[in-house]
Amino acid sequence: MARVATPAVGLADTLLATKVFGPGSGTELFLFACGLLAALSFRPHEVWWSRGLIGLIFVAFVAMRLGGGAALYALPPDQLGRLLGLNIFSSASLFAFIGLRFAGADRE
Repeated sequence: MARVATPAVGLADTLLATKVFGPGSGTELFLFACGLLAALSFRPHEVWWSRGLIGLIFVAFVAMRLGGGAALYALPPDQLGRLLGLNIFSSASLFAFIGLRFAGADRE
């Protein structure tokens, strides 16, 4: 269940942060790390869990892009830009960490 919960909790956290700060904050970038976890952390016989989570993450991303609405906490443009920069760096770092963790891993 931990393999399901980790990307699912990441998805929920990312959706909440995106709703609070808006898509201009770059919080949606963390969905790539959630998708990478869903793709790499399951064993071959658990492929449908992986595919289901990847599909859910993608549908949530599309839903937020099409109908996420306005941010609950609107930041001034300069602060939003700094938050975007922080989220770009943080999500890329998490993506790299996950990739390094699973590189060459035998998931059987």
